Amino acid sequence: MASNRYSVTEMSVKNISEILFERYLGERGLTFQFEKKYPAKSKLVDYTVPINGRDFLFEVKQFENKDYPFPQTATFTDPHRPIRSKIEQAKDKFQEYEDFPCCLVMYNNNAFVMAADPHAVLGAMYGEIGIQMPVQGGRVTIATPPPPVTFVGAKGKMLHRDRQYNTRISALITLYEYHIGSLRFGRWYAEMKNRVETGELNEEDVPNPDFDVQEKHLAVSVWQNIYADIAFPNHAFRGKYDEHWGLEGDYVKRTYIGPGRVE
Repeated sequence: MASNRYSVTEMSVKNISEILFERYLGERGLTFQFEKKYPAKSKLVDYTVPINGRDFLFEVKQFENKDYPFPQTATFTDPHRPIRSKIEQAKDKFQEYEDFPCCLVMYNNNAFVMAADPHAVLGAMYGEIGIQMPVQGGRVTIATPPPPVTFVGAKGKMLHRDRQYNTRISALITLYEYHIGSLRFGRWYAEMKNRVETGELNEEDVPNPDFDVQEKHLAVSVWQNIYADIAFPNHAFRGKYDEHWGLEGDYVKRTYIGPGRVE
């Protein structure tokens, strides 16, 4: 039977990303097993989570500040490389699990990595994001209106030079703490500033915020692999502060946004 109870010894060896992922699963009411053993499999994947009556596998990876420190001066950093590196590591873990839907969970532990940014994550999956200009007679022409943003690179981990790869990976999942309190404070501050500037309110009469500025909630961004052999279910991981990105019509776009994010 799936269980989410562990001894103190087991919990002590887990890193912050694993502890937070377990907490997130608990908040969603999902059971799990840590490093479940499957027959004839030599590598253990971090988590097995039953969804829709089948086992989904989740490998949890975190970005560390020591590996990706914040730059001391302005510099260009390829935002795709760290994410592609984690995809490669997860691919090795999933190699024996051809009959399972597999997912990579990424957590940023104070590193200089844009693991929750659509341009960085989707670019790592399908190729760098850009625009394509038509060329006629050796001259580049500018379309009116401008052409839509598309994937133009050839280094994607799910689509590489028009060939599909890593179809065993159903989704990438970015795990993080959503700082709702600081977002509310930004909106509150702008409102108070406007009321003071228009004379509606004296500066000394500005009230204290009536909410917890430190409030935060665990959340995920689910980046569905549109070429996956087994699709990540649309109804899973749809919490108040979560979001999903996937294929809608002919476009990769955000397909779900939790009511907390809307607020």
